[in-house]
Amino acid sequence: MSPPATEVRLVPLMMPPVDPYRNVLPRIVLAVLGCGAWVSPVRCQSTTGSVDQTERRESADREKNPPPYSKEVLDKAVDILDAAGLRVSGSKILSSRTSPLARALTALAKQRRELKQTHQLWQQAVSVETNIRNELQRLNVQYGQFNLQLAAAQGADPRTENRIVAMINATAARMKQIAGRRESVQAAVNEAAAKLRDAEADYSRVVLAIRGDLDDIRGEVEKALTDRQVRIALSVTHRNLGTPENVTADDALSSIETRLTKVEDEIFRETIALENEGGGLYVPVVVGDRTVRMVVDSGATIVSLPARVATELGVTIPQDAPRIEMELADGRVIGARGVVLPKVRVGAFEASDVRAAVLDASADRAVPLLGLSFLGQFKFEIDTAGRTLQMLRVDAD
Repeated sequence: MSPPATEVRLVPLMMPPVDPYRNVLPRIVLAVLGCGAWVSPVRCQSTTGSVDQTERRESADREKNPPPYSKEVLDKAVDILDAAGLRVSGSKILSSRTSPLARALTALAKQRRELKQTHQLWQQAVSVETNIRNELQRLNVQYGQFNLQLAAAQGADPRTENRIVAMINATAARMKQIAGRRESVQAAVNEAAAKLRDAEADYSRVVLAIRGDLDDIRGEVEKALTDRQVRIALSVTHRNLGTPENVTADDALSSIETRLTKVEDEIFRETIALENEGGGLYVPVVVGDRTVRMVVDSGATIVSLPARVATELGVTIPQDAPRIEMELADGRVIGARGVVLPKVRVGAFEASDVRAAVLDASADRAVPLLGLSFLGQFKFEIDTAGRTLQMLRVDAD
């Protein structure tokens, strides 16, 4: 007796995927990439039978680990990514348009070395000036002590008086010699500071230009990642090469962004608001641990403080402080004593051993001035219309 007839039909081999997009992805890939027709694998299934456990497991495994696309499909996907400015790099998808920026950052390393050398030359010049200032202060004290000895020796042994007079003259000659040298050293400090400011500005301009170019590339990458063909191509490389299926602009630019951020962290820039009062632009200045408002004056050689302000700030005037003359804004010339302020800070910008002048009491109504002895240590720009002080420095250590 013949066995009963069995009805046979064709069914898809792959289990229905969870993601509805993946259900049609292979057909879309080949249709969009232009790689020919796609035929689902089929098998015969008896309506009177059932899929055994082994077949179910195999079907589930195929769902979890679908087979890779053909080389033709993969090559087409890579071409699409390349046209969109993207490339496969190991297990990552990166932008292929950052190579010029990478070369610019590499070249920037040489410019930074030159900047460091310029910074060291400025530091050396400042160190020489500091040594001269300290030597002048020591000689000034010594000069005063010799004069006291001479006064006490009046009427004593002439040989003692002559010896003291000789020491006074020798000290005065040495002070004159060092004072003359101090002028040339101060000029060298100013020249070194100007070169350093220019080098910092050039370095910062290059970094800002690289950042601008990277921002432009970021916009291009973000736009490319919204393209349907690019998204499908990413799915292909994900299946065949293990690259991420969902890629962001941050992912594609991570390598160059990390390098650039490290460089930017070495640059300190700040825009500080100024207050307009009586025609002067004021900024809060921290001297030591106390704060005072000063007029920002790039025409003033050094920081100047009226005597009352100096007292409020706790600035002491040494007995051997040199006498200097200061010209006020109204043209008057007034006496002052030269001092050195250990720490002066504006915003996040701090300088040490800042030269300053404490005006005589007759100029008590003068306003404190923030001059070049502080400002000159940084690259700065005063925006009178916008009432801001822009400051910049590069960490060259």
